[in-house]
Amino acid sequence: MATDPRVSRRKFDREIARFRAHEQRFREQGVWMLACEYPQVLLAFAAPMAPQVYVPFGALVDFEDYDARPLKVTLVHPCTRRPLKFGEIYQQTVVLPHARYTGRLMRLREDPTVMGGVAVDQILQGYDNDLESLPFLCIAGVRSYHDHPAHTGDSWWLHRGTGEGNFYTIVELLGSHGSKNIIQPLLQSQMMHVGYVLQPDIEPQRAPPA
Repeated sequence: MATDPRVSRRKFDREIARFRAHEQRFREQGVWMLACEYPQVLLAFAAPMAPQVYVPFGALVDFEDYDARPLKVTLVHPCTRRPLKFGEIYQQTVVLPHARYTGRLMRLREDPTVMGGVAVDQILQGYDNDLESLPFLCIAGVRSYHDHPAHTGDSWWLHRGTGEGNFYTIVELLGSHGSKNIIQPLLQSQMMHVGYVLQPDIEPQRAPPA
């Protein structure tokens, strides 16, 4: 199935208008729209809490064939649009009194069922953790998730129209997991930039839907 390009264009315009309505808030959170021309949008994700501005990654969002198919989201270098390898997405580290958490594009949330009461959600995956491979976003509603052979039972059509996979939601997720809580670069001996230190920002546990 393919979406009529005229329909995709209307959906593109609608999604971008919603983003524009909240663009100042996104900018304050470090999300910058660098380019916007159908069918693609280029975003940069900066670290709003750091003393200096760091831009860990950009994202190229492609609306082609949307929404018969979900949005295609590629993490890229924001200046060149070159797709980033898994190892080029710096690791993030959070240190709490009882534990140290490290991952890529991660967020902590309350979970009383695990030790320490805190669980880690990571939305970026690499094939066998190969640092040279191209990573993919493991988020329901994103094309790379639904095209992955491990998710053949979770069709896009189960999520389409629910709010999952729309442009606004994807931008929120990339910001909250990727750059929102970065407070400084993480360095090791020889002054090599190896990652970022995050401010602990634990998402409260939410009651399951009735």
